[in-house]
Formats: sequence, C-alpha cells, structure tokens
Amino acid sequence: MARRLINHILAGTSHILRDPRIELVLERIYSDAQRAADDARAAPSGLPRAADELGDFGYSLRPGQGEFLYLMCRSIGARRVVDFSTSAGATAIYCAAALRDNGAGTVISSDHRKDRRSAARHNLTEAGLIDYVDLRLGNPLDTLRSLPGPVDLAYLDGWPELGAPSLALSVLELIRPGLRPGALVLNDSHEPDYLDHVRDPTSGFRTSVLDFGVLSVVA
Repeated sequence: MARRLINHILAGTSHILRDPRIELVLERIYSDAQRAADDARAAPSGLPRAADELGDFGYSLRPGQGEFLYLMCRSIGARRVVDFSTSAGATAIYCAAALRDNGAGTVISSDHRKDRRSAARHNLTEAGLIDYVDLRLGNPLDTLRSLPGPVDLAYLDGWPELGAPSLALSVLELIRPGLRPGALVLNDSHEPDYLDHVRDPTSGFRTSVLDFGVLSVVA
C-alpha cells in the first residue's frame, strides 16, 4: 500500500497542488519558519538583530495565499511571473507549480541574500520545479531591470518600511512597463505609499484590498 501523505502544518488547506513531493517541501519550509519564529520570541529581549532578519523567517506567504497565487496563475494562463523577495522559495514553488501545470513558463525571483537564494534553490530542486525558476541574486532594482517579455503576474513582498518610497513601490514602478494589460499584482505588506499609488485613478491599476493582500489589475 502506498504511503499516505499526512501534512500537519498545511492541514485545513485544500491541497490544490495535489503533489505530495511539493507539499512535503512546503510543509518543511513552514515548519522551519515557525520554529525560527518561536526561537526568536524565546530569545532575550533587547538583543540587536540585523535588519534582514526582522520578521523574515523564510516563509514569505501563508498557505492560503500560496494556493490563491496558484489559482490565479492557472486561471490567467500565466507564462511569466515576477517574485520579490525569494526568501526560502515558497512563493516561487506555488507559482512554478502553476506554470508547470499550464505547460510552460518562468518565475523570475529576486533576493539580495545569498543564503536565501541557496535555500530556495535547494527547496525548488527538491520540489522538482527548479527548471521553471530564474533565481536572481542582488538588489531587485538591478536584477529586475531586464525582463524577457510581458509579465502576467507579480508578487511583491518588500516588507513595510518607514521611509518612502518603499521598496515595493520602487519595484512596481520598475517592472510596470513589462506588465501586460490584465496582469495581476499582489502586495502583502500594505506599504502606505504603495497603496496610495495603486489606488490613484491615474496609475493604470484597478485595486482591491483583500484578506490575501493588495490585489491590482493592470487596466
């Protein structure tokens, strides 16, 4: 009898990927992220931490958000996706699975941290999806400057910042010429200047704030 897949962390989600290999990788990523978050909460308060470590434990989106992205990529027949930032590769995994199921495509994923790109490459390889992802190392304002054609969907998780312009807005403005009409853009961090921009009637976006994040469609 075949071994039955049991997901503890992802229990309650719909398992729309229907791929035990991918789901086990996602569960491990999420388990590691929860363990790191628990360790951070248990650590003595007041200890300095690098800015790169604040709030980022390697899982850049919730399982429900990932499944939403998968469905969006499938429904629009996506062939090219932009993902910032890569983190441990969870977002790229959901999008790459959709592109695989669509028949072809590439997720262009950027992160400036070598350890994150290494972790993402390992996770994507283990999930059998590395051939669908172009991992780029460096500042996204440099690595995403050149895109090989129209973008169907972008996921921008730049983390909330005190200053303006936020990184999420800067990346959006950079890739805006490459977004095809009808392209979807999902932002998770709700940066105030980003919200102001995509809600502006002259921006060229139609936007709604959902439980999953800020969803914009190129008009």
